[in-house]
Amino acid sequence: MSSGEPAPDHPRRRQLLGWIADSERRQRRLRVVTAAGGVLGLGALAIDRTVGLMVLGATATISIVTYWVTAAHIADWRQQLEHLARTGRVR
Repeated sequence: MSSGEPAPDHPRRRQLLGWIADSERRQRRLRVVTAAGGVLGLGALAIDRTVGLMVLGATATISIVTYWVTAAHIADWRQQLEHLARTGRVR
């Protein structure tokens, strides 16, 4: 390709797209796990306030950190895709 853009079947491009798709799937699964943890925490809160708050706190912490890490990875991989498209080279 004369514009410097790599072929659509460039191995690194396929790898980056696969990683992005996998991380987006993880984020979707995280929503389900977060909802389940929230329901469990609310149920535990009705039985024992301390345990319920601990479950809700742990669920929130794990969910926020996991989402933040996967979002950062996705952003980095998209930047790598843009760099690859612009220069035709891997960073």
